[in-house]
Amino acid sequence: MTNANTIGAHLRRHIMAALTVALIGLAAAPGRSETQEVQDIIRRYVKARHTVNLRGRMLSVQPTANGVRTCSRRIVRRSDGRSLSVFETPAQERGAAIADDGTWLIRYDPRDRVVRKKRSFQGVDARSVERNVRLILRNYAVRREPDETVAGRNCRRLLLEPSRPRNLTVRLWIDAGTGVEMRRDEQDAAGNTISIMMYTSVEFPRTISLSEVTPAIPRGARTVNISRSGLMTTGSEISKTARFPVRFPLALPWGYEFDRGTVVEIAGRRSGFLRYTDGLSEITIIQSRSSPGGDPGMRAARVIPRLYGEVEVDYALDDLQIVVVGRGEARELIAMAETISGARETAWRSAMARTFNSRATAVGPMRDRGLSAEAIVALLTIAERAGPSPTVLLASYQAGWGWRDIARRWRVPEADINRRLQTMVGGK
Repeated sequence: MTNANTIGAHLRRHIMAALTVALIGLAAAPGRSETQEVQDIIRRYVKARHTVNLRGRMLSVQPTANGVRTCSRRIVRRSDGRSLSVFETPAQERGAAIADDGTWLIRYDPRDRVVRKKRSFQGVDARSVERNVRLILRNYAVRREPDETVAGRNCRRLLLEPSRPRNLTVRLWIDAGTGVEMRRDEQDAAGNTISIMMYTSVEFPRTISLSEVTPAIPRGARTVNISRSGLMTTGSEISKTARFPVRFPLALPWGYEFDRGTVVEIAGRRSGFLRYTDGLSEITIIQSRSSPGGDPGMRAARVIPRLYGEVEVDYALDDLQIVVVGRGEARELIAMAETISGARETAWRSAMARTFNSRATAVGPMRDRGLSAEAIVALLTIAERAGPSPTVLLASYQAGWGWRDIARRWRVPEADINRRLQTMVGGK
């Protein structure tokens, strides 16, 4: 009996322990479920950007020093990625149209009756979607807020707070049925509203004809194609087509990664056109050769505020004329432009060769794919500590996994990498 009682007590303890674990698991499940739900909402949102039939009107609002600027557009989108946006207000932009068919993006301006045509940067394949989802979840803490209605549609409301406080805070209203972004509010680091964009009316028809996404261009309008190449993913390809060395910045604003580039011709000058993204916002860098006879040691910056929170920085750096357009603080865009320096690149590569020895041969291929100095130092430190080849690490990084994610996967302490970053790029 004693043995039976002992065994029974032992079994009861195990059963109670198992029940406790099960109850803890059930209590924790909603948290895991909510995280997965947020990820699913973000994934649907990214996919829906170019894959849903839509007709609607959008209102954009931007507070300015002199009041509030508003703009309204009629928008039509097809599930194959084609879209048309026609401006209705303000009066000076009425009739302007932007059309994107996934290969070409054109803008028609009725004021000068010119159609400007360039390559589209749409990316809706499965790999691009997953990379974009990872970038958003990596760069923003995403939190569900109470659902709300926008333009008569029930929406999931998400607050996306940046991992670095200097970046924008974004609030999204995402249609529960389609994943379409119905409203987007942006605030700067000080909490000031930069822009509000929202649909005032919307419908999701089963079919949309090609004619509805084809802009009405009047006869006699002149077409100017500024593109001189397709989309490319390496600096060597871009430089070859641009006919001069296009350089990537060594340092990037927090969370941004190189996406793709192309070559355009503006005012008779070929320019490298580089696009960066953090998953939600974009930065564009346009590089062209300096005019003949310019001062090779010249450095000068001009900051021009643009619509809806964007800033343009025009920068003369040695042998290049550089234009950077993006959201955020001008000083960060200027700092980014300053690192597009041939002398600075040469000095940094020499230091990398001394530090990483044979592994430094990976620096060239990584830079050719637009990786920043921080990313390359981190990946080569992981290769040094854990043994994977730089090629394997580069593939993971290009799929949208940050170096911190990769370090955890290979069990390399982040503190080790931060110490190396402190000496090689000034730390992060």
